[in-house]
Amino acid sequence: MSVRRLALSTGLAVLVTIASSFGSTVWVGAESISEALLELGPTRAAIACAFQGSYRYDPRTTQPDLRLISQPPDAEVVAFLNRPNTFGMSGVTGVTVTDVDVRPAQGLAMVWATVQMRGAPDRQEQFVLQANRSQWVMADIPAQTIYVCQRNLGDWRVVSERP
Repeated sequence: MSVRRLALSTGLAVLVTIASSFGSTVWVGAESISEALLELGPTRAAIACAFQGSYRYDPRTTQPDLRLISQPPDAEVVAFLNRPNTFGMSGVTGVTVTDVDVRPAQGLAMVWATVQMRGAPDRQEQFVLQANRSQWVMADIPAQTIYVCQRNLGDWRVVSERP
């Protein structure tokens, strides 16, 4: 057994022991945390998954965790903006994605970008995307299955755009 696996197992055992002493509500939380950690490893992505938070990154400096996001949503935004006549944005000469916020519990992403256009000032845009492909991280406890979050998010589709 590797040192990492041993540390993860020990941490999970402590979580389960603590959670079981507080009753079923906390037990559900401990199961969610342990399943997220087992499937995604001890990462920021696992924490976002387990606590139904967001996983945020700047694609200019950071690559997303590929265990959570199999295809980055920012790539779809760039492709979307480079298609002709997207939301009336003809003449796009450049796109710089500045921030990505992924919500693994909902399979959604918010992407912020600066759009450079021929003969016009740069525009700040926000896009909301829905993942059309994912796998659920599930925790099984007696008499119920808990859907913790989605991982391997990909095949993104832009569902709204805001200036």
